Amino acid sequence: MALAVAAAMPGFFEGPDAAFQVGVLGVIVLVHSITVLGVLPPWLGFTGVGLAVQVTGNALAAMIYYTYYLAATTDPGGVPPSWVG
Repeated sequence: MALAVAAAMPGFFEGPDAAFQVGVLGVIVLVHSITVLGVLPPWLGFTGVGLAVQVTGNALAAMIYYTYYLAATTDPGGVPPSWVG
């Protein structure tokens, strides 16, 4: 499974900060799982409002996962030449 994830996401889980990336992703997954499985169903149930909140929350979580992936794999660039002394 981990090899499939690493192959699908080039640049992710590589290098000296791989353990940090796994830890941050683990915290994000933990918070999302607690919210989706432990908080929302007892609070709202499987009513129309509850399902709408679940769908909206999962869409927002997907955006969080995607933006974290982009932040972890995008080259930060360099200092502009005009700023170098």
